[in-house]
Amino acid sequence: MGLLKFKVGRIERSYDRYLNVNMGEYAVSKGPCLMATWSLGSCLAVILYDNRTKVGGILHAMLPCCTKKGENSGPSAGKFLGTVTGASQGLGAGIGVNVGAGAGADAGFGIRAGSSASMSGGAGGKYVDTGISEMIMAMKKLGSRMDDNVGALIGGSNVLNTRDFSIGERNVKVARELLRSMNILIIKEDVGGSKGRSVLFDLEKGEVTVEYSKLNPTPETNNI
Repeated sequence: MGLLKFKVGRIERSYDRYLNVNMGEYAVSKGPCLMATWSLGSCLAVILYDNRTKVGGILHAMLPCCTKKGENSGPSAGKFLGTVTGASQGLGAGIGVNVGAGAGADAGFGIRAGSSASMSGGAGGKYVDTGISEMIMAMKKLGSRMDDNVGALIGGSNVLNTRDFSIGERNVKVARELLRSMNILIIKEDVGGSKGRSVLFDLEKGEVTVEYSKLNPTPETNNI
C-alpha cells in the first residue's frame, strides 16, 4: 500500500497539460498523468490512488447521495465516445476510454464520466456514493486492486458559513463512511472551513497539490 504526498502551493494554469475533472465528474488514469479539479466549495474531491500500479482518480462530487432510482451511471450507462491516446504533455501515453464526457472532452489516458449532455441518463459522478463506487470499478479496469488503494478528501467547505449541517459536511461524512466500509485508508483530509480549494494530482509521483482561495472573509484555521 503506497501513501500519497501532499503540499500546499500555487497550481499553474496550464489547462492543456491536465486531465481536467469538472464538477459532477470523475476521471481515472494511470501515471504519468497530471489530473486537476478546480474551485471546490461545498463540493468534495475524493482522491484514490494505487501506488503499485500508479492508477488513480479524482471524483468532484456535488451532493452526498443519489436518491433517484436509475440516476446513477455506471461506465456502461454513458454514451461511448471511443478510445483516445494521450496527446498532451503530462497525460499518460496509453489507451483510455472517455465515457459521457461530451464533445470537447479532454484527450488523455483515462476513463471519464460526467453529467454532460452526451450522457444517456446517468450522473454517477454528481454524487459521493455512486461516484466512489464507479471510480473504484474504473480503476480496477486499469489494473488497480482495492486492497492497494488509499484515499484523501479535499473540499467540503461551508460556503454560507452556517451552523447547520451543511452540504459540504454531509459530503465528507458520506465519503468517510463509504471508504471505511470498503477498508480504504483515508490518509489525508483537508475539509470544511470557508475557503475554496483546487487540486492537482501527479499520478506518477503520487503527489497532491492543494491551492486555497477565499470564498468569504471569515478567518480560517483549517490548514492542510
